[in-house]
Amino acid sequence: MLVDGVSTLSSSTPVAAFVGREIVTCEGLGEVPAPSFVQQAFAIDGAGQCGYCIPGLVMATTGLLNVHCNPDDAQIRAALLSHLC
Repeated sequence: MLVDGVSTLSSSTPVAAFVGREIVTCEGLGEVPAPSFVQQAFAIDGAGQCGYCIPGLVMATTGLLNVHCNPDDAQIRAALLSHLC
């Protein structure tokens, strides 16, 4: 999920840390008729696998692009490091 536009691991962050902050989940990025740029890119490139990890990867990618509009390989690897897939 994104917290104030930054990719955040929701499973390891206490709920109290989110009070008063903007939270966006994968469902809030776009809809089927109008997906976000990242959702569309994942779909076009066939990046969907089992579906379990894709929302987290989409959110991490979106968060990365919110901070770095043209990330280098090291920034991409760092942003996706916590994902097992």
